[in-house]
Amino acid sequence: MTRAASAKHLSVRVALWRLGIRQSLKGALVVGVLVGFMAVVQGLAFGSTYPDEKSRQAFATTMESAPALGILYGETKNLASSAGYMVYRTVPIMALVVSVWALLTTTKLLRGQEEDGRWEVVAAGSTTPRQASMLTLLGFTTSFFTAFLVAALILILAGSFPELSTQPSTSIFIAAAIFLPGLLFAAAGVLTSQLAITRRRAAMYVLVPLLTFFGLRSIANTIPDWYWLKNVSPFGWSDMINPVLDPMPVWLLPALLLSPLLTGAGIYLIGKRDYGAGFIAEATKAASRLFLLRSALGLGLRQNLSLYVGWSVATLAISVLVASIMGIAAEAVAESPNLGAFIGQLGGSTNDLKIAFLGAGMVFVTIALLIMATASMSSIRKDEAKNYLDTLLAQPVRRSHWLAGRLFHILVATAIISMACVLSTWAIAGAQGITLNLWTMMQIGIALMGTVIFLLGFGVLLFGIAPRFAVIGMYSLIAWSFVIDILGSVITLHEIIVKSSLFHYVPVNAAKTPDWGIFILLVLFGIALAGVGIAAFSKRDIVTE
Repeated sequence: MTRAASAKHLSVRVALWRLGIRQSLKGALVVGVLVGFMAVVQGLAFGSTYPDEKSRQAFATTMESAPALGILYGETKNLASSAGYMVYRTVPIMALVVSVWALLTTTKLLRGQEEDGRWEVVAAGSTTPRQASMLTLLGFTTSFFTAFLVAALILILAGSFPELSTQPSTSIFIAAAIFLPGLLFAAAGVLTSQLAITRRRAAMYVLVPLLTFFGLRSIANTIPDWYWLKNVSPFGWSDMINPVLDPMPVWLLPALLLSPLLTGAGIYLIGKRDYGAGFIAEATKAASRLFLLRSALGLGLRQNLSLYVGWSVATLAISVLVASIMGIAAEAVAESPNLGAFIGQLGGSTNDLKIAFLGAGMVFVTIALLIMATASMSSIRKDEAKNYLDTLLAQPVRRSHWLAGRLFHILVATAIISMACVLSTWAIAGAQGITLNLWTMMQIGIALMGTVIFLLGFGVLLFGIAPRFAVIGMYSLIAWSFVIDILGSVITLHEIIVKSSLFHYVPVNAAKTPDWGIFILLVLFGIALAGVGIAAFSKRDIVTE
């Protein structure tokens, strides 16, 4: 039977279920492997670094004296075991990653398809919008649980290693603690997809409370008197599952009960609204706003202005948070040589823990800048994939000028954010009586752009040669650098592997002038890669979705 013939006999229900799987399975597999890999790497690194019970107990005691690290990591329960450390370092961050992915995927499958005009074709067939949405979400649910099973299987298989020695049930609980918040926020995305008229707004309606809940969990980990905040945060529920020391499956119930309720509410509302409409009232008429519409360059800035503003706020928040707690955090770890050495290595200063904490903050700022640059490249790719670029190229607009202009926007935005972060750090440090050289900090703000320029050049090269892999390639390079940076802080890696990480070239010492030779090399390589990518883009065909 030919492929066309088999498609002819495919039922509508199966076709929609497969559509949901096809549009979410690739991301699900990436997330599942990433979760399993990150957790196993943390456990194995801990087992090899602290091979005996005495060293593990000393490490656990040290970490319990530094609650400020709970902002990003988990509770310090049962840190004397590899599995406990795996939970501490992996569950909070990976739960955040899974939640954002699940939210963006459900809003893409529902409101995104409708916004692009594809859902109208589906709804015109022998099914209703409500039925079509349910079947598509069933496909996403299949992909979601596939990701969970992949992560759980990796953890179960790795549990047989002597460095980990975890029971299968423990591995399943760890995977559940990571994925359950994602299930809840995916369901919230289903609901907000019926409230908003665009995918971006539907995602933002959930993304703001998502980050708020993560912040509440971080505060609860840092301030003992506010521990009760965990009770109202899905990320706090993940912590309280406590999969290693004393598993409490009861904390699985809130997410398992709320997720079908939110999904059901969203499915119900689908049948109560018109196609293309939303329940949050918006003006039916709007005055013409021609700001920045006189050129392709201005249009690109207008389209991405909200993205730049959002990432500016998020990155500045990270910078201000780290600078605000550096004094308290440095005092908390001052009595621990092991933890002090770890923070010193991460922050690039072994003599001053306050400077080291600022350096660690620079790493997180750089991660935010790199992700923002990748999200901006995704916007460039979207303009081509969805045929928006065709309209521009019908005018006297050269491809190379259009792409170079968009890259210019990204570089200016990241440079402004970078400088704002280092200046805010300098001001907050001064308010705490910590003197930093303003000129040195400004140089660091400039030097942080080296890795951004290189990553953009790499992304443009892929965009010019294989556009469908440009964003994936950039995210892969960031993930690789993050993994290498984490591993390098606990075990000794080969020099070549260490130098393959972008974060190896980040000037993290706030009291030291950056290495301008490295910066120039990163910029030259980035420009060269971007030049090849722009030339290739100018000669290739337009590649749609």
